[in-house]
Amino acid sequence: MPSHPLVSLAIHSIKHYIEKGHPLPCPDPLPEAMKIQAGTFVSIKKNRLLRGCIGTIQ
Repeated sequence: MPSHPLVSLAIHSIKHYIEKGHPLPCPDPLPEAMKIQAGTFVSIKKNRLLRGCIGTIQ
């Protein structure tokens, strides 16, 4: 399992959406690392092949 908490959260969020059909609720309180405005990019690979990606630099 990934060691960075934001990577773990991304994986958990994707699994939750696939299994439940709706987004994972936002953590409350929000961790400090998630309060910083920064770019984000997520890539999903299956058998080393890119299956999807999304991101923003804002």
